[in-house]
Amino acid sequence: MIYDRQVNSVLYFAIVAAGVLAVFIAVLGLGLSDFTFGLALVVAGSLFLSCISHIRLGRRGIFVTLSEVLVFFWLLTFGVSIAILLAAAESAVATISFRNRNRLIEGSGGLFRIAALNASVSALATLATVTVTARVFDAAPNSVLLESNTEMVLLLGLMVVTQFLVSSVFWAIFTSEPKLSKMWHTWYHRCLNGFALYVVGALAAGIVLRATLENDPIIVLSAIAIGFVVFFTYRRYVNEIKEHHSRAEIAESSRADQARKHLDDLKKQIEKLAEAKSALRTSEAKFRHAAYHDPLTRLPNQNLLNLELEKAFSKKRATADYNFAVLYIDLNKFKSINETLGHLVADEFLRSVSARILETVKEKDFLARVASDEFALIAADVLGPDEARSIAESMIGRLSAPFNIDGKILFTSVSIGIALCDKHGHSTELLRDARIAMHKAKSLEKPLAVFDSEMYALAVGRLETETHLRGALERREFVAYYQPIVDLKDMRTAGFEALIRWQHPEKGLVAPGEFISICEDSGMIVPITSWILEEACKTMVKWHWEAGVDRATFISVNLSAKDFAQGDIVDRVKQVLETTGLTPICLKLEITESAIMSNSDMAVEMLKDLRSLGCRLSIDDFGTGYSSLSYLHKFPVDTLKVDRSFVSSMEFGSENGEIVRTVITLAKLLGMKIISEGIESVHQLHQLKILECEFGQGSLFSMPVPESEALAMLKSNTKWSGLVPGHAGSLLVPASQVTVIRLDEDRMPHH
Repeated sequence: MIYDRQVNSVLYFAIVAAGVLAVFIAVLGLGLSDFTFGLALVVAGSLFLSCISHIRLGRRGIFVTLSEVLVFFWLLTFGVSIAILLAAAESAVATISFRNRNRLIEGSGGLFRIAALNASVSALATLATVTVTARVFDAAPNSVLLESNTEMVLLLGLMVVTQFLVSSVFWAIFTSEPKLSKMWHTWYHRCLNGFALYVVGALAAGIVLRATLENDPIIVLSAIAIGFVVFFTYRRYVNEIKEHHSRAEIAESSRADQARKHLDDLKKQIEKLAEAKSALRTSEAKFRHAAYHDPLTRLPNQNLLNLELEKAFSKKRATADYNFAVLYIDLNKFKSINETLGHLVADEFLRSVSARILETVKEKDFLARVASDEFALIAADVLGPDEARSIAESMIGRLSAPFNIDGKILFTSVSIGIALCDKHGHSTELLRDARIAMHKAKSLEKPLAVFDSEMYALAVGRLETETHLRGALERREFVAYYQPIVDLKDMRTAGFEALIRWQHPEKGLVAPGEFISICEDSGMIVPITSWILEEACKTMVKWHWEAGVDRATFISVNLSAKDFAQGDIVDRVKQVLETTGLTPICLKLEITESAIMSNSDMAVEMLKDLRSLGCRLSIDDFGTGYSSLSYLHKFPVDTLKVDRSFVSSMEFGSENGEIVRTVITLAKLLGMKIISEGIESVHQLHQLKILECEFGQGSLFSMPVPESEALAMLKSNTKWSGLVPGHAGSLLVPASQVTVIRLDEDRMPHH
């Protein structure tokens, strides 16, 4: 029996037509004598069995019913016509019954098609079986059965093979794809399993009929019982296989569901990965932008500048006549804006500066922010230094205009270093040299400078010096030298200024002018100050106690702006005084005007704290810095030190002579002492004595000397008296003859 919707139309109609023809032939062969009560019982029993019994072969729509194997019994018992009609009727009834029980076919049209097909196949298979046996044995099957057992076995075998082959071939054709290989696969793996039922049915039919003819009812019943047992055992076996297949199908369906679910999860995961990939691209773009741009000004940063410089050099190598320059721009005194007005104003100021610089450059130029207050510009198509200077001067002029930041009017100046590409082979060298030129312009207090080889040599030398300075203090390479400070009234040594010298292992004694500025820039000046402070105090204590030097003799030590910026200078001085045991009045601390004025309020507080320790205070290099007279009376200092530049060029009636006179007069009005440094001649000494300057210092008395020589000067205190000629006339009007305007009493400092 076939239960499959996929039926080839042409083949279907051909089979049905042949089946109708076979039924018609069978009907023609019937006579009234063929219809008996026994036939009626057999028909009823066969149709009943067709409704209750079936075995599925394989997973496609192929089924075997119990009545299909009874066709052999019908042939042997009732003849060809009855067998054909019973086979066709049984197949049609079994199809309808199976449809009602299993709901495999929907619609009456489909049911009729399948029932007609199954009836036709059964009729044709039965007709084919009769035809083959008649040809082989030349007699009807029921007459052959009466012959010997051998002929009966051969007859039954031929009937089984013919019936099975015809039925199974039709099954394979109608339930597989229209390919020979597919049909063979279906027949071999699905139809062949039903062959055993045909064999059992044929044997049972032969035994029953043979026993009936021999009047042996026990054998008949036994054969029928064996047939039923075999059939239903086989059916149970097949059902178990079916259940196994069903469970396998359920498991497979479950796995398929899991696979589909897993596939859905994978799709969702892929979608999430796609979203993550998209987000990653966006994030990567943001990170790339952040990696190559300054977040404050949104200008390119140092990383992108390096890449652009490489591109510029590549273009330079590819195009011989292409030239460019790098301008390194530094904002002067930006730190004071940041510290005074705060970060918000400073940030807005930087944004305004960067926008104004962009207004001065060409579209093909490249501007980057490389540090807090430093910018770098790649100026394209620059023919020479004059054109680069012109660009820089235009920028300087543009930046000199005031900035209005949140209602605050700010000014700035810049230092610009210029380096041309024609003398360089690498981007880092070009940028380095532009920076060196910028520092050169800053040191010369000029707005711009063009790099040359001498600048590089100086920079290398400075770097070497800084490298050698690292660890010099730990290696004990610094030594203290002392320059006498002479009381000009009685020409006796009043004290010494402690000065540091560097005993370089290769260069010998290095003057402070070669390394002090490097120490200040690098921050090494702070530990060096602590060292010279302690060394000078130890020396003075030793002179007081061991050499019997006058206890009024003092020692002067210079403090730098970095010492005040540290904020702990008071504690450091206090600790040195406690450690060495020096009387505080014997220590004089010298501070430059610029160190005080960089943060005057904080400096005044520190000076007051130092004064409270008992130390004396002196303003060094007075007249070269701010020279802010309005602030001078606020500083708790004892002494003003006139810079050597005024003293060394002092002549009668000259401007510098008047400056010295004014400073001395001012100091006296404020109750301060005066020390004039840089005295190099008796002429200068005599003028300072006339101006009633209290103290003097310079090469006329002595250059800075080691400790032993300084001690010898203290022991021969009459050494300086011979420097003043007894008949020397006055070249300047004495200070006592100068009319001065005194300060108001309430503005006088209280010491």
